Amino acid sequence: MAHTLSCRCEKTQWQVDEKAKGSQVVCYCRDCQAHLTHLGRADLLHDGGTYLYQTTPDAVKITKGVENLAAQRLGPQGMIRYYTTCCHSPVVNTLKNRALPFVGLPLPDQDKRFGRVICYAHTDQGTSGRKQKGFAAAGMGIMIRALSAIISGRRASPFFTDSGDPLVTPRVLTLEERRAATPNR
Repeated sequence: MAHTLSCRCEKTQWQVDEKAKGSQVVCYCRDCQAHLTHLGRADLLHDGGTYLYQTTPDAVKITKGVENLAAQRLGPQGMIRYYTTCCHSPVVNTLKNRALPFVGLPLPDQDKRFGRVICYAHTDQGTSGRKQKGFAAAGMGIMIRALSAIISGRRASPFFTDSGDPLVTPRVLTLEERRAATPNR
């Protein structure tokens, strides 16, 4: 059994193994805000925060519309943020290579299928008024899951080719595009 997620227009779908180990967090960082703002999807921000489910890439499978995937980076060294070309829905955030098995799946809202929120990160950059909470526990969870995946040989990722290249070449935002999308707080 798997948890199915889809883009807004449902032309692209992906699944997360329901047995996947992971954590649900809310990230208020300016980069998450800039990514969604640049996509024209600020509707997915909740007081400046993005709900994310953090797990390992081997737990995710693209089941429909892989041809609709595009990727962007906010800067030359930033995370790779996959989204759909059909309706500009965010799909997943990955590191710039697959050395550390990690993905963060943006969720439209808190999704009880992925457990309770354990972390509110970078709250000083959002508008919620929340205090940062659970950052160390979420970071430790990422490291434990990644090391477990490495040790057990679960390094496969639907977002990288067998040779280690991103599935699609990410477009790096220009400095002007990034500035226009970044909130002024």
